[in-house]
Amino acid sequence: DEAGNAFEIGGKIKEKIGYEIRVVVLGHLQRGGSPVALDRILATRLGSAAVDSLLKGERGKMVGLISNQIKTFPIEYAWKTKKEIDLSLYTLSQVLAG
Repeated sequence: DEAGNAFEIGGKIKEKIGYEIRVVVLGHLQRGGSPVALDRILATRLGSAAVDSLLKGERGKMVGLISNQIKTFPIEYAWKTKKEIDLSLYTLSQVLAG
């Protein structure tokens, strides 16, 4: 389309802000079947929040969903915070996966 493909857009963003941009081809990343409406809505909300954060001049931030609210956090949160896995849910997922 007239906006360009993802790689062209990534290159333009890199030129504009000076940061390395990684383009993700969803077909290469996605392995869980076709997205449902909720997946598309969440992706749209997270993407929009990420762009809004950049437009506000925020750097070193990530977006996430907490209690159905989009929040921004310092990127350090991703590696400094340990999230425990509920082993009963993991076991259930293994049973359901067969």
